[in-house]
Amino acid sequence: MQFQYSPYVIPLILAALISGWVAVYSWSRRANRGAIALTLLAWAVTEWSLGYALEIAGADLATKVFWGKSQYLGIVLVPLLWVGFAFHHANQAKWLTYRTILPMSIIPAVTFALVLTTEMHGLVWDKIAITRTGSFSALSVSYGFWFWIHTAYSYILLLIGTVIVIRSVGRMRGVYRRQAVVLLLAVMAPWIGNALYLSGLSPVPDLDLTPFAFTVTVVSFTWGIFGFQLVDLSPIARATVIDEMNSGMIVLDLRNRIVDINPSALRILETAESKVLGQRAADILTAWPELVEKYGQVMEAVDEITVGEGENQRWFELRLSPLHNRGNEIAGRVVTITDITPRVQAETQLLESRALYKQMVESAGDIIYRTDANGYFTYANPIALRLMGFESEAEVLGRHYLELAAPHQRHDLRKFYNRQFVAGETNTYYEFAAITTDGNELWLGQNVQILREGDRIVGFQAVARDITELKRAQNALAFARDEALEASRLKSLLLAKISHELRTPLGGILGYAELLKINAFGELANQQKEAAAQIVDSVNYLTKLVNELLDEAQIEAKTVKLYINSFLPSALLQSVEAKMTLMAQEKGLELVTFIDPELPKTMYGDEHRLHQILVNLVANAIKFTRTGGVRVNFLAADAGHWAIQVSDTGVGIPEEAYKYIFEPFRQVTIPHTLRNRGTGLGLSITKQLVELMGGQISLKSRVGRGSTFTVLLPIQKPGVEAI
Repeated sequence: MQFQYSPYVIPLILAALISGWVAVYSWSRRANRGAIALTLLAWAVTEWSLGYALEIAGADLATKVFWGKSQYLGIVLVPLLWVGFAFHHANQAKWLTYRTILPMSIIPAVTFALVLTTEMHGLVWDKIAITRTGSFSALSVSYGFWFWIHTAYSYILLLIGTVIVIRSVGRMRGVYRRQAVVLLLAVMAPWIGNALYLSGLSPVPDLDLTPFAFTVTVVSFTWGIFGFQLVDLSPIARATVIDEMNSGMIVLDLRNRIVDINPSALRILETAESKVLGQRAADILTAWPELVEKYGQVMEAVDEITVGEGENQRWFELRLSPLHNRGNEIAGRVVTITDITPRVQAETQLLESRALYKQMVESAGDIIYRTDANGYFTYANPIALRLMGFESEAEVLGRHYLELAAPHQRHDLRKFYNRQFVAGETNTYYEFAAITTDGNELWLGQNVQILREGDRIVGFQAVARDITELKRAQNALAFARDEALEASRLKSLLLAKISHELRTPLGGILGYAELLKINAFGELANQQKEAAAQIVDSVNYLTKLVNELLDEAQIEAKTVKLYINSFLPSALLQSVEAKMTLMAQEKGLELVTFIDPELPKTMYGDEHRLHQILVNLVANAIKFTRTGGVRVNFLAADAGHWAIQVSDTGVGIPEEAYKYIFEPFRQVTIPHTLRNRGTGLGLSITKQLVELMGGQISLKSRVGRGSTFTVLLPIQKPGVEAI
């Protein structure tokens, strides 16, 4: 390769060095938006400028052709990288994906390949020669078909990038105005340089000014992006960050003129940007003259201001901060105005809520107190102090809760709340005796809630109520219950004793009376026979009364046992029928019995007690029936139950008597019953025996039409032991 000196080589090499320095500097600031794209663009311009310088310095055609081809790597990359930088600078890098970059790179790649092989096809350079103008020699070529495709495509890319950058620059305002001017000059430089070259108006014929122009571009962009930014933000990033801020921002210069303002501040001031930019702050903030006077020369401060009145009143936080240039000199101030109305309203509501809560707690009728995690008092409301006998809260704070508990309660109390603490139970209820300052015992029933901060237990809060009177009432009630149970037990013992003692003499009286009736001691007169018959009736009544009293006492004492054995329902019914038929016939009544064929032939139960139940019900029915009859049915109720039903056509039972007819010693008081002497125990014993068997008894009756008693019993299974 042969080279010769040319005065135009030095500017190109200088341009290459400047572009290279820009690339290195931009790479060192690559954390900034667009810096990497600017680095690549600067390297491409460097390669173009350096290749062009070596082309001009070439002394022969071969040297010029070699470096002319080499510089095309930068020539084809610059438009593509220009578009990439424009997208980054405009904060639209999301459009730069493999799906967009690869198609855009096809024509530049094909162009570079065709340039390297142009002698073979002439698609880029058709004719190649050297032209000389004085001491300047340049490579003169005639262009082939593909060169114009490359040129048109490059201009399209340059135009797209230019439009994007101009739109980005158009969004700048305030402190970015000077940056906007610099960036506009940077955008226009390549177009001006290329226009001079293509039009032949270049100061030096055949000298391409485009590399010089792109050097101006990258230097201008570097100066504009890194030299003027407040916080190393691109203008679009500034729009994203500052314009979208909820807080208002005003930038003031050293003369207190507004040089920048964001939309939030405009909304707060209720004005337009065109009316405030360049204006003195005092002329715009006329609604707050006291603020202008107070902070007119203050560089750094924080304050709260209010705007409006009543429901329209709003609160703002005013913050002033100094603005420094790159030399760390104060260039102005930044004023931020943050709407803190929701926070102030929330704080006001919180204060009101706390005041209301305190008022409720202080005036509550229940004891309310708090302890720390170790059980030491941190708060006690007035009612707690009054009930415990303290004059001030200071007497309680710092004391352990166990100190106020009755000595005999402390162990159980500690154990209970230790368990709550370990188990982490949120709420518990416990009753214990406390000791007041004058030594009296005060019973408290309290709900205790665990207080947490995150996962850590920090204390307990209790709401307690004075239950001293309730405890006294409970104790009195328990004492009365115990007394009643003891009285009932003694009564049962007395009844059993009396019944047992009466049975023997009554048996003797009945025996002698029966002997008198059959003239065992000689013939009796009619009056004597009647007297003997009355003795027999009275003794039978007393015997029945004694037996029923004994049964009642045994049932109350829970000493009655049921003996479960197999029995024949038909035999049971025949036995009752045989015993009660004579009694029915004496009153002219008909006794009818019926067994459901679905009923099992053999059943299990206490036949003796079933017989007693049947006799009680049938005797009762006969006793209170004047005409008609009595019917006894054994029925299959369902798969697991059977029923005994005793119906009569007697006087009936009033509905109001249903609620007490099964109570001991209670009888229905209607005229007909007054003539029938009874103990009032039959139905009571019957009901209790039925329930002892696991069944239930019910009554349906209409006065003057008769009554029906239904006993529903479970069907017992074989092998059941006595109950």
